[in-house]
Amino acid sequence: MINWIPKWIRSTPIPYYTFSIIISALYVYNPACTLFFQVSYGAMILLMALSLHFYAKQIPSGASVKVLLERAAIFILFAFAVWNVDNLMCEKLRKLRSEYLPAFLGPLLQFHAWWHVLTMISGTHSLVAVKMAWCKTNSKAMEKAGILWEIEAHFNGILPWIHFKTTEIKKAD
Repeated sequence: MINWIPKWIRSTPIPYYTFSIIISALYVYNPACTLFFQVSYGAMILLMALSLHFYAKQIPSGASVKVLLERAAIFILFAFAVWNVDNLMCEKLRKLRSEYLPAFLGPLLQFHAWWHVLTMISGTHSLVAVKMAWCKTNSKAMEKAGILWEIEAHFNGILPWIHFKTTEIKKAD
């Protein structure tokens, strides 16, 4: 068990799931109320970012898991900001793309697409952090099984992943 995460935090998925199910049911019941959905989504994103930040504060400074969790929080908040800009300025962005920008620059202002990309990057950082914590917790068993791992990051750390290697286990004579 990872001893630097308090027990009450490890149980936080239950409130998240409950919140999501209630909001989804209310939205299905009344889909015309998009502002309610947007505010609820914003509250969920804020809770996720705060949770990621709180998790990161529990980890010793300089640890790779801490950096991954902090980046996950930043990316999800930035993705939410981009999503809001897209919601508020969709028509203006569309006009800017079609009338003023060369065609090859148009995709850069597809903020809904950027929201998907940034959310995926945040999720990747979160998943790699969880897997890395698991690997650190189970490192002796992995070594015994001949499995080594290391974190790799490309594009200045934006796309991290864990690379697993197998080694031959030396048998005692």
